[in-house]
Amino acid sequence: SMAVTPIVFKPMADAAVKIVKKNGFSDKIKVINKHSTEVTVGPDGDMPCRANILVTELFDTELIGEGALPSYEHAHRHLVQENCEAVPHRATVYAQLVESRRMWSWNKLFPVRVQTSLGEQVIIPPSELERCPGAPSVYDIQLNQVSPTDFTVLSDVLPMFSVDFSKQVSSSAAFYSRQFEPLASGQAQVVLSWWDIEMDPEGKIKCTMAPFWAHSDPKGLQVRGTS
Repeated sequence: SMAVTPIVFKPMADAAVKIVKKNGFSDKIKVINKHSTEVTVGPDGDMPCRANILVTELFDTELIGEGALPSYEHAHRHLVQENCEAVPHRATVYAQLVESRRMWSWNKLFPVRVQTSLGEQVIIPPSELERCPGAPSVYDIQLNQVSPTDFTVLSDVLPMFSVDFSKQVSSSAAFYSRQFEPLASGQAQVVLSWWDIEMDPEGKIKCTMAPFWAHSDPKGLQVRGTS
Protein backbone atom coordinates (compact mmCIF):
# COMPACT_ATOMS: atom_id res chain seq x y z
CA SER A 1 0.00 0.00 0.00
CA MET A 2 1.08 3.58 -0.69
CA ALA A 3 -0.26 7.08 -0.13
CA VAL A 4 -0.04 9.69 -2.89
CA THR A 5 -0.26 13.29 -1.69
CA PRO A 6 -0.74 16.13 -4.19
CA ILE A 7 0.26 19.53 -2.76
CA VAL A 8 -0.03 22.48 -5.15
CA PHE A 9 1.89 25.05 -3.05
CA LYS A 10 5.57 24.36 -3.78
CA PRO A 11 7.12 25.51 -0.46
CA MET A 12 4.65 23.29 1.38
CA ALA A 13 5.30 20.38 -0.99
CA ASP A 14 9.07 20.74 -0.51
CA ALA A 15 8.62 20.77 3.27
CA ALA A 16 6.38 17.70 3.08
CA VAL A 17 9.01 15.78 1.11
CA LYS A 18 11.63 16.54 3.78
CA ILE A 19 9.30 15.58 6.62
CA VAL A 20 8.34 12.30 4.95
CA LYS A 21 11.99 11.44 4.29
CA LYS A 22 13.11 12.35 7.81
CA ASN A 23 10.48 10.05 9.29
CA GLY A 24 11.44 7.15 7.02
CA PHE A 25 8.24 6.97 4.97
CA SER A 26 9.58 7.85 1.51
CA ASP A 27 8.70 4.35 0.29
CA LYS A 28 5.14 4.68 1.63
CA ILE A 29 4.19 8.31 0.95
CA LYS A 30 4.68 9.98 -2.43
CA VAL A 31 4.39 13.79 -2.44
CA ILE A 32 3.48 15.38 -5.78
CA ASN A 33 3.79 19.12 -6.39
CA LYS A 34 0.54 19.36 -8.36
CA HIS A 35 -3.09 20.25 -7.92
CA SER A 36 -5.13 17.08 -7.47
CA THR A 37 -6.92 17.76 -10.77
CA GLU A 38 -3.56 17.46 -12.56
CA VAL A 39 -2.67 14.05 -11.13
CA THR A 40 -2.56 11.20 -13.66
CA VAL A 41 -3.20 7.48 -13.24
CA GLY A 42 -1.54 4.70 -15.20
CA PRO A 43 1.80 2.94 -15.83
CA ASP A 44 3.50 6.25 -16.64
CA GLY A 45 1.33 8.41 -14.39
CA ASP A 46 1.67 9.82 -10.91
CA MET A 47 -0.37 6.91 -9.53
CA PRO A 48 -0.07 3.34 -10.85
CA CYS A 49 -3.77 2.66 -10.22
CA ARG A 50 -6.90 4.23 -8.75
CA ALA A 51 -6.96 4.65 -4.98
CA ASN A 52 -9.49 3.00 -2.68
CA ILE A 53 -9.25 5.62 0.09
CA LEU A 54 -9.64 9.39 -0.41
CA VAL A 55 -8.39 11.62 2.42
CA THR A 56 -8.80 15.38 2.00
CA GLU A 57 -8.61 18.73 3.78
CA LEU A 58 -10.41 21.06 1.38
CA PHE A 59 -12.91 22.90 3.54
CA ASP A 60 -13.22 26.52 4.58
CA THR A 61 -15.72 28.34 6.81
CA GLU A 62 -18.35 28.03 4.06
CA LEU A 63 -17.55 24.31 3.60
CA ILE A 64 -17.20 24.33 -0.20
CA GLY A 65 -15.83 27.83 -0.77
CA GLU A 66 -12.30 26.69 -1.69
CA GLY A 67 -13.28 24.60 -4.70
CA ALA A 68 -13.95 21.41 -2.77
CA LEU A 69 -16.71 20.13 -5.07
CA PRO A 70 -14.72 20.35 -8.36
CA SER A 71 -11.80 18.59 -6.65
CA TYR A 72 -14.04 15.78 -5.36
CA GLU A 73 -15.80 15.53 -8.71
CA HIS A 74 -12.49 15.11 -10.54
CA ALA A 75 -11.16 12.63 -7.98
CA HIS A 76 -14.17 10.33 -8.32
CA ARG A 77 -14.01 10.46 -12.12
CA HIS A 78 -10.28 9.95 -12.52
CA LEU A 79 -8.40 9.06 -9.32
CA VAL A 80 -10.37 6.75 -7.03
CA GLN A 81 -12.28 3.49 -7.30
CA GLU A 82 -16.05 3.33 -7.23
CA ASN A 83 -17.43 3.10 -3.67
CA CYS A 84 -14.10 4.19 -2.23
CA GLU A 85 -13.82 5.20 1.41
CA ALA A 86 -13.62 8.97 1.92
CA VAL A 87 -12.26 10.74 4.98
CA PRO A 88 -14.13 12.92 5.87
CA HIS A 89 -17.09 10.79 4.85
CA ARG A 90 -20.04 13.18 4.97
CA ALA A 91 -20.83 16.88 5.53
CA THR A 92 -24.10 18.56 6.48
CA VAL A 93 -24.98 22.27 6.34
CA TYR A 94 -27.46 23.70 8.86
CA ALA A 95 -29.45 26.94 9.04
CA GLN A 96 -31.47 28.82 11.65
CA LEU A 97 -33.57 31.99 11.39
CA VAL A 98 -33.07 34.73 13.98
CA GLU A 99 -33.93 38.35 14.62
CA SER A 100 -30.97 40.48 15.68
CA ARG A 101 -30.57 44.25 15.70
CA ARG A 102 -26.80 43.85 16.09
CA MET A 103 -26.35 41.56 13.08
CA TRP A 104 -29.00 43.43 11.07
CA SER A 105 -26.94 46.61 11.56
CA TRP A 106 -24.13 45.04 9.53
CA ASN A 107 -26.34 45.43 6.47
CA LYS A 108 -28.55 48.39 7.47
CA LEU A 109 -27.92 51.96 8.60
CA PHE A 110 -29.75 52.95 11.77
CA PRO A 111 -30.24 56.53 13.02
CA VAL A 112 -27.09 57.82 14.73
CA ARG A 113 -27.23 60.06 17.81
CA VAL A 114 -24.38 62.58 18.17
CA GLN A 115 -23.66 65.35 20.65
CA THR A 116 -23.12 68.82 19.17
CA SER A 117 -22.91 72.37 20.49
CA LEU A 118 -26.66 72.54 19.90
CA GLY A 119 -27.29 69.44 21.94
CA GLU A 120 -28.04 65.91 20.81
CA GLN A 121 -28.69 65.56 17.09
CA VAL A 122 -30.03 62.53 15.24
CA ILE A 123 -28.65 61.64 11.82
CA ILE A 124 -31.29 59.74 9.88
CA PRO A 125 -30.18 57.75 6.80
CA PRO A 126 -31.84 58.78 3.51
CA SER A 127 -34.93 56.78 2.57
CA GLU A 128 -33.13 55.54 -0.55
CA LEU A 129 -30.68 53.68 1.66
CA GLU A 130 -33.53 52.20 3.65
CA ARG A 131 -34.98 50.72 0.47
CA CYS A 132 -31.63 49.36 -0.73
CA PRO A 133 -31.32 45.69 0.28
CA GLY A 134 -27.53 45.72 -0.08
CA ALA A 135 -25.36 42.96 -1.45
CA PRO A 136 -26.26 39.35 -0.55
CA SER A 137 -23.07 38.84 1.44
CA VAL A 138 -21.92 36.08 3.75
CA TYR A 139 -20.41 37.34 7.00
CA ASP A 140 -17.73 35.02 8.37
CA ILE A 141 -17.95 35.32 12.14
CA GLN A 142 -17.23 33.20 15.19
CA LEU A 143 -20.72 32.38 16.44
CA ASN A 144 -19.25 31.15 19.72
CA GLN A 145 -18.37 34.80 20.38
CA VAL A 146 -21.94 35.98 19.75
CA SER A 147 -23.99 36.04 22.92
CA PRO A 148 -27.41 34.34 22.71
CA THR A 149 -28.78 37.57 24.20
CA ASP A 150 -27.86 39.38 20.96
CA PHE A 151 -30.58 37.67 18.95
CA THR A 152 -34.02 36.09 19.18
CA VAL A 153 -34.40 32.56 17.86
CA LEU A 154 -37.26 32.33 15.36
CA SER A 155 -36.86 28.73 14.17
CA ASP A 156 -35.33 25.38 14.96
CA VAL A 157 -31.98 24.46 13.44
CA LEU A 158 -32.66 22.55 10.21
CA PRO A 159 -30.28 20.57 7.98
CA MET A 160 -30.23 22.23 4.54
CA PHE A 161 -28.30 19.57 2.62
CA SER A 162 -25.71 16.81 3.01
CA VAL A 163 -22.85 15.62 0.82
CA ASP A 164 -21.54 12.05 0.84
CA PHE A 165 -17.91 12.34 -0.25
CA SER A 166 -17.53 8.58 -0.82
CA LYS A 167 -19.82 8.86 -3.86
CA GLN A 168 -19.68 10.86 -7.07
CA VAL A 169 -19.98 14.58 -6.32
CA SER A 170 -21.27 17.22 -8.73
CA SER A 171 -19.93 20.77 -8.86
CA SER A 172 -22.94 22.01 -10.84
CA ALA A 173 -25.11 24.68 -9.26
CA ALA A 174 -27.85 23.25 -7.05
CA PHE A 175 -30.83 24.68 -5.18
CA TYR A 176 -32.09 23.51 -1.79
CA SER A 177 -35.11 24.77 0.11
CA ARG A 178 -36.60 24.08 3.52
CA GLN A 179 -39.75 25.25 5.25
CA PHE A 180 -39.12 26.79 8.66
CA GLU A 181 -41.84 26.69 11.30
CA PRO A 182 -41.85 29.86 13.44
CA LEU A 183 -41.09 29.47 17.14
CA ALA A 184 -41.67 33.13 17.99
CA SER A 185 -42.92 36.37 16.46
CA GLY A 186 -40.33 38.61 14.82
CA GLN A 187 -38.58 39.56 11.60
CA ALA A 188 -36.40 36.89 9.98
CA GLN A 189 -33.50 39.27 9.47
CA VAL A 190 -30.58 36.87 9.64
CA VAL A 191 -29.84 33.28 8.62
CA LEU A 192 -27.23 31.67 10.86
CA SER A 193 -25.43 28.81 9.16
CA TRP A 194 -22.77 26.27 10.04
CA TRP A 195 -21.73 22.75 9.09
CA ASP A 196 -20.38 19.56 10.53
CA ILE A 197 -18.48 16.63 9.08
CA GLU A 198 -18.61 12.94 9.95
CA MET A 199 -15.19 11.37 9.59
CA ASP A 200 -16.48 7.77 9.38
CA PRO A 201 -19.47 6.12 7.63
CA GLU A 202 -21.23 5.41 10.94
CA GLY A 203 -20.98 9.04 12.06
CA LYS A 204 -19.26 8.15 15.34
CA ILE A 205 -16.50 10.74 14.88
CA LYS A 206 -17.71 14.27 14.21
CA CYS A 207 -16.14 17.68 13.75
CA THR A 208 -18.56 20.58 14.04
CA MET A 209 -18.62 24.30 13.48
CA ALA A 210 -21.83 24.65 15.49
CA PRO A 211 -21.78 27.25 18.28
CA PHE A 212 -21.93 25.98 21.85
CA TRP A 213 -25.56 27.00 22.25
CA ALA A 214 -26.69 25.01 19.19
CA HIS A 215 -26.21 21.48 20.56
CA SER A 216 -27.08 19.90 23.87
CA ASP A 217 -24.13 17.53 24.22
CA PRO A 218 -20.85 19.30 23.33
CA LYS A 219 -18.66 16.69 25.06
CA GLY A 220 -18.73 14.23 22.17
CA LEU A 221 -17.97 16.79 19.46
CA GLN A 222 -14.70 18.09 18.06
CA VAL A 223 -15.20 21.82 17.54
CA ARG A 224 -13.24 23.44 14.72
CA GLY A 225 -14.86 26.88 14.69
CA THR A 226 -18.15 28.57 13.87
CA SER A 227 -19.36 30.78 11.11
